[in-house]
Amino acid sequence: MRRRLFWMFFALLAIAMVVFLSYSVITKWQIYSKGSIVEVTITSLPNATTTNGNVKFEYEGTIYAKSMDGNTSRMYHPGDKLKLKYLKGYSRIFLFPDENPLPWGVAVIAMISFFGIACLYYAFKKDPPPIQAFGRKLD
Repeated sequence: MRRRLFWMFFALLAIAMVVFLSYSVITKWQIYSKGSIVEVTITSLPNATTTNGNVKFEYEGTIYAKSMDGNTSRMYHPGDKLKLKYLKGYSRIFLFPDENPLPWGVAVIAMISFFGIACLYYAFKKDPPPIQAFGRKLD
């Protein structure tokens, strides 16, 4: 019985992750497809020595943050204008003009869905496979 619950828990976790990620991908796809390109003013940049950081920018009097790698940040300085995609109604999400969220989003959702289906298969199998966690067998 423990084995079935173990596999069912991870199947339900995968389903919850797929729902959350689907909503996120759909939201970003709407911004990518229907959004307009706006100019924002950079207020601060990530350190050039870091691999990733947040660029902070101002749009319509409000400060927002977007992830940017350190190499890209070398091209800009505080006060420069940056073009981003924005859709009114989605106030916290900005995308770079060529940032298409669909391919990676679909790939991640497909992998997690496959994992969830495999866990469901093991949960409802007549004899679920044994589980070993932290050196102990769970029965």
